Amino acid sequence: MRPEMRTLVNIRLLGLFLLITFIFSGSSAILAAPYQQVTSPLTTPFAYGVASGDMTSDSVVLWTRTPTATSVTPELSENDSFHNPTALTSVQTKADNDFTVKVIAAGLKAGTQYYYRFKDGSNISPVGTFKTAYAADQSAKVTLGFSGDADWKWKPYPLVKELVNEKMDFFFFLGDLLYETLDLPGNTAVEDLAGYRFKYRENRELRTGGQTASLKQLYSSFGQYSVFDNHETGLSKADKNAPSYNEGGSQLNGAFTNQSEGYKARIQAYREYQPVREEQLSGTGDPRTDQTYRFYHAIPWGANVELIILDDRSYRDIRLAKSDDPQALDCSRNMLGVPQTKWFQDELLSTKQRNITWKVVVVSSPMQVLGRASQVGSDLDSGKSWAGGYNCERNKVLKFIDDNAIDNVVFLTTDNHYTVINNLSYNTNPEDVKSPLKPARNAFEVLTGPLGASAGNPMGARADITNLSQRDADRKIVDIWNGIAPDAKGTTQGLKQFGLDPIGLETGFPGLDSASIKSLNGKNGAADPLNFVSFNTYAYALLTFDKDSIGVTVKGLPYVSDPATLTNPAALTEYEGRKAAELISFKVMSQKIGSQNSAGSQNGSNLDQGGANGLPATGAGGTDNSDNTFMLIGLLGLLLGAGLARLVLTRTKKAR
Repeated sequence: MRPEMRTLVNIRLLGLFLLITFIFSGSSAILAAPYQQVTSPLTTPFAYGVASGDMTSDSVVLWTRTPTATSVTPELSENDSFHNPTALTSVQTKADNDFTVKVIAAGLKAGTQYYYRFKDGSNISPVGTFKTAYAADQSAKVTLGFSGDADWKWKPYPLVKELVNEKMDFFFFLGDLLYETLDLPGNTAVEDLAGYRFKYRENRELRTGGQTASLKQLYSSFGQYSVFDNHETGLSKADKNAPSYNEGGSQLNGAFTNQSEGYKARIQAYREYQPVREEQLSGTGDPRTDQTYRFYHAIPWGANVELIILDDRSYRDIRLAKSDDPQALDCSRNMLGVPQTKWFQDELLSTKQRNITWKVVVVSSPMQVLGRASQVGSDLDSGKSWAGGYNCERNKVLKFIDDNAIDNVVFLTTDNHYTVINNLSYNTNPEDVKSPLKPARNAFEVLTGPLGASAGNPMGARADITNLSQRDADRKIVDIWNGIAPDAKGTTQGLKQFGLDPIGLETGFPGLDSASIKSLNGKNGAADPLNFVSFNTYAYALLTFDKDSIGVTVKGLPYVSDPATLTNPAALTEYEGRKAAELISFKVMSQKIGSQNSAGSQNGSNLDQGGANGLPATGAGGTDNSDNTFMLIGLLGLLLGAGLARLVLTRTKKAR
């Protein structure tokens, strides 16, 4: 072929590859390049707003940030007009803390709504508000909201615009407050303290072309509690020999990850940008715990509710590649570490002794059994969940609850990017997955989210939901998952076939008020699995407690599958305008503390038939994986590079 013909062919091939890449990238920019860069902080006064958190009945942590070093004065008021406010002691912002500042306001009234702001000369911050916890002897109704997983690619999180208008006592930001990546496929990420500081700022800033800085608004609208998860302690993309920062209790060369400089930098950014208290642990006798910051706490919210916050990141052992790994059953593997486990057990016993009705336990990774790849076709437990990687410790936690007749325990979690509500069971022999399963009394878990991140179909190719409505798709997914309907290949295999508890609360669950059950396009008044799930949505949950009951409501809106589409101004405007709908609601009546009937019989759950048998192999899994589209784009990029190389070679020959 003549040189000029070769050049023409290569140009046509180049055009073809560009066209294919354009189509599969959702008409966005080529994704191999970074989508964003670490940017300098905003310079207007109090540009990142205010926040409050870690409320007790008489104190709170107040937070703000200034552009440069200066002195700020916090003010408190019981009215939003700041008539006769109380000025607190002035504090200095410093470069050492990236000009963030935290102030503990003490001596406050219990169960009281406060308003606060900061002053820097003539500059006045936005106003924030919080409520202090109710006094320990006050029998008050308590409403909390929670969600998690805020990935910058899906800013500005339109769900938050509705969340901030809810009537609640506090909000719990339950993990993945940021995502460390810098490009859409997740190939590059921030690596140091400056980068993680940027990530906390980024989620409080406007998106280019967007209309709202929703997380900034969320931080100021309620007092909040938070936990960190894997993205606040992101893995290094640049250094393949770095420790596994996701698991603080993992070891590299005999040293615990939570003592490494990289881990400490990630936690420093979290401490600087979240309104959390700071207490460093020492003298515990546990080398994986000493010299770490304590992020596990218990906060009474009146006479009926105690919030128990666990830290299941700082001390956990290395993540397993898959939940079918036999090591998942190894009882030497830690999730909480010895000191925290002992503290947790003591706290549960204390709530029973003090006749606290509701024990609300917060974990960053799901407690419920969702299924291994060998059971449900996808690794939904994954190596990072309690059931998937730390099953023996999970069994021991739930067995402790059952053995000590600790009733009315509710676990809250996020991380999986869908909503699933389920009761909890455990192997009666914690070390033997084949031992019989038993309900952990009336304990159940509410798993929900995300605020804005990847979402989708947990069953993957097993559930063909093409052209189905949102709720029809949800029905198909959960029925295949539970093993009561065939998958796309005609195979019926799910939780039921392995003797595992099906998704959803069943008829006979202790205290479940069947008449209260409602869901979008569901069977109202029935303990139907569809009434306890929602997929392909961004969601948050509201929980209202009194002495006699807990009411659970989940609200959400349709997700965006490809964040690249949000680079289109029209698509972004439509996204910002989406409204949330009520997806799920139900009520559970409290059980008499320590009563024998509170464990109940759970019809349809087959919990007396023994556990799952064996640990066959492998599967893929989890919502954290990059989209297959991005893998295809990477392959096309390689082909495109080859085409460019041929084009250059042809031109070189022609020049000769």
